[in-house]
Amino acid sequence: MTNRYDLIKIQEKLQKKLTPDRYQHTLGVMYTCAALAMCHGCNLERAMVAGLLHDCAKCIPNDKKISICEKNNIAITEAERKNPSLLHAKAGVFLAKSKYDIEDEDILDAISKVNADNIFLLPNNSNIILACEQAKDLTKDKNIYVIPTKNIPQGITAMVNFVEGITASENAETMKASLSEVKAGQVTYAVRDTSVDGKTIKAGDIMGLSDKTIETVGSDIVDTTVALLSKMLDEDSELVTIYIGQDGSMEDARQIEKEVEKIDSELEVEIQYGGQPIYYYFLSVE
Repeated sequence: MTNRYDLIKIQEKLQKKLTPDRYQHTLGVMYTCAALAMCHGCNLERAMVAGLLHDCAKCIPNDKKISICEKNNIAITEAERKNPSLLHAKAGVFLAKSKYDIEDEDILDAISKVNADNIFLLPNNSNIILACEQAKDLTKDKNIYVIPTKNIPQGITAMVNFVEGITASENAETMKASLSEVKAGQVTYAVRDTSVDGKTIKAGDIMGLSDKTIETVGSDIVDTTVALLSKMLDEDSELVTIYIGQDGSMEDARQIEKEVEKIDSELEVEIQYGGQPIYYYFLSVE
């Protein structure tokens, strides 16, 4: 029997419990888990839930992590008692069961196994790349590989190019090389009046953003998204992926798909649920 989870409800709960940076990291992990699930034919929903909840106990105080474990007969090692932040995985399993109603053993097992010898950091934000490099330099007991992803579509592309059976360093090079193959776009709304690159923008306007600037501005989500995609496409483009956000809709995504096919009937268009806040759509062109 297939489990069904309310991803939006879980995200709303998590957003109240995590810091803004940790929540954005969590969304990135969710998308990465989704990409891996698609690559390996695993259950997409369960992978996304595991990604969402992997750090659900990360931001609770250390004394509360210890208390949760002690009250629920969860073993604490000497190293964990000296550094209680390590307990976030064990406490997270308990919270996933008790606060988020997760009973799926595969999901709970994934939450408990967040430690690894080889760790790939995907910043998914150009402003975080330097911090990831610094974290790498400060980490002595793990092999850290920073894949300089600047956005979620790049992060997903990097993970899709992960190959089992080759070394971590080989995978890191492959994942880095894949970043040049993807163009990323985002569709959101303006929160205030402004002027950028000669474009006059009013609060509430719909904006289509590339990695570099605001490419399109309009009043209609579908029209603005299609206009952005038309700027992203070129003669080498083969695949367009649309990730639907919390405030996007499948109906609009299907309309965007139809308009893209009018531009180039040979393009392959995929639509995925992303569930991201703020952005109606993430767009990927490869």
